[in-house]
Amino acid sequence: MRVGEIDTSGSEFWLYQPGRHKTLEKTGERVIPLDAEEQALIAPYLVGKKPENAVFSPRTAMQELGRKPSKLVGEFYNKNSYKQAIEYAVTKVNKTLPPEQQIPLWTPYQLRHLAGSKMRLEQGVDATQTFLGHASPDTQKHYTHLQVEAMKKLKRETRGQRNPLAGIEEKMS
Repeated sequence: MRVGEIDTSGSEFWLYQPGRHKTLEKTGERVIPLDAEEQALIAPYLVGKKPENAVFSPRTAMQELGRKPSKLVGEFYNKNSYKQAIEYAVTKVNKTLPPEQQIPLWTPYQLRHLAGSKMRLEQGVDATQTFLGHASPDTQKHYTHLQVEAMKKLKRETRGQRNPLAGIEEKMS
């Protein structure tokens, strides 16, 4: 995310338009509205930066932690450096926690998958496709496991109850 990719002129929403994204060839431009809560989180990272600067930078993060960045640490996060930063933070925190309180390692993809699964369950295919920037609804097939789990839960909760649809055909005729 570059500073110049965020249009902060809107009163209700800022618009983030990434210059590159993985489905650019299939879907074209992508615009992501950022609400007041997201604006409040991002705003401090925009101060004093040029449009070409990274909003969140691994190099800057290391400097803020008092560590000297190596030549391998770039200005921008990529999927690997982002994952490594999470692993580093979780490992560091876990050293201070007893085994029963330790945080399991997780990846950014797991967060995306969880958000997609939850949204598909609650909002449907179209909203999920828009939210995740999928070119096709077929891409969402791997988010269906949550729907199966929801159906299992519903069946457990309604086990032994009279079928709510029973008798509808008689009433309709």
